[in-house]
Amino acid sequence: MFAITQNNKQMRRFMKKLVIREWAKASVVFSDVRTDVIDRCRRSPCSIKDLAEQLGLNPGTIFNHVKKLHEAGFLEVVQTRKVRGIEEKKYAPTADHFDMSELATEDLP
Repeated sequence: MFAITQNNKQMRRFMKKLVIREWAKASVVFSDVRTDVIDRCRRSPCSIKDLAEQLGLNPGTIFNHVKKLHEAGFLEVVQTRKVRGIEEKKYAPTADHFDMSELATEDLP
């Protein structure tokens, strides 16, 4: 019998493609910092603290970028834990590929 391990679950999660059709949603990733955040989270799930250390930025700045990416559906919470009474969340991309080929040209900003 085939057992689904944590690695298998992660691999299945990363086999997804997310099709973006709205410019408002697509514009969220038109930032070097946000694309760096997605890339780092793709390598392994990261917390706000992890990302701030890796990118050399203030945790508040990273929080705002992660919040926008999460609200737009580009990142998801994949792990939570309590650290000194505060809930730490680790984020990962919702898909391995974000397809923007179907953006409506008549809605160009």
